[in-house]
Amino acid sequence: MKKAFLAGVVVVVGVLGLWFYARPAYQHHRETRAVEQAQSYLSKGDYRNASLNARQALRLNPLDLEACPIMGDLAERSRSPYVLDWRRRVVEAAPTVENKLMLAASALRSQAPPCPLAAQMLEELKDSAANVAAYHADSAEQALRLKKTAEAATQFEQASRLEPTNELHQLNIAVLHLQSTNAPAAAATRATLERLRTSANVGAVALRWLLSDSLGHEDLSAAEGFSRQLLADPRSLPDDRLQHLSILRQAENPEFGSCLSALQKSVLTNALEVYGLSAWTFGRSCRDLHLRLLASPSGAAKEGLIALEKLKAEALVAPPVAVYYGILLAEAGETNKAGKYLGIAQKSDLLPEEKTLVADALKRITPRN
Repeated sequence: MKKAFLAGVVVVVGVLGLWFYARPAYQHHRETRAVEQAQSYLSKGDYRNASLNARQALRLNPLDLEACPIMGDLAERSRSPYVLDWRRRVVEAAPTVENKLMLAASALRSQAPPCPLAAQMLEELKDSAANVAAYHADSAEQALRLKKTAEAATQFEQASRLEPTNELHQLNIAVLHLQSTNAPAAAATRATLERLRTSANVGAVALRWLLSDSLGHEDLSAAEGFSRQLLADPRSLPDDRLQHLSILRQAENPEFGSCLSALQKSVLTNALEVYGLSAWTFGRSCRDLHLRLLASPSGAAKEGLIALEKLKAEALVAPPVAVYYGILLAEAGETNKAGKYLGIAQKSDLLPEEKTLVADALKRITPRN
């Protein structure tokens, strides 16, 4: 009897031990599998499923150093203000040169000059990353934001010397001369961009610059052509579709309505793209939205609500979208509903212009004594 009891204890202890050691291994397997799926979906442009799988990995491990960068990439692609939160999380978990440079690059794209976060990162890295091409590329971008063109050229040239076969550095050097008043230099730059637009590495970037140059010269026909080529590129971004809509609208192209409807339908279940579309719908910037509300409050509010109310509930509570939805509800006089979404907006990382709009909306729905 005693032997049987001891044998039972041994079995129970063995099972518990197996569970103790196997459970973490199984969780790790699930985490790894979720990251792999997220990376696969991201490479295919399926941002919704990439986000779902990356979040699943983060539920298992909030500091997963592969899932966090994926969320950062998704936030950057959708112009979400949360991109810096994800990049910071990666740096806090693994403060490597590469991760700090990624944070600096995102800050340069997200913050207004003088880009304090980018400046801080680049200052920290000035010695340890002196021989890293990406450091000089980021430093050049910072110089451009500060309108220091000569310094930017020097930094891009140093990046090219460190990585002479990197086409991105060639492109960056060419772009500096795109607005040159020297006709031969500007023509040579456009020829370089035309050559690079078929590149497997930087083709999409070259197309964006050619498109931008065409718009600067008010050549809508050429801009539309470059835009269509860009949309056919698997590396095109949500912003590229919004740019295409702007070109169609400006050209009064009859395709505009159907393209807008198609884009709205494609983001109905994808909060990652809603932020960019909602901002574009209201004039591409908070300042434009503010001006439109001042000029025609009911018209702008009605137009915006019609667009946003086609979205699913979970998309509307995404903080970047809740900002716009709450503002427009307040303008439309839907006080209780507006309060809910403005409350969500207040808890998010708002841009200065957005804070102004939210504050104005809250004043409108707050009862006066």
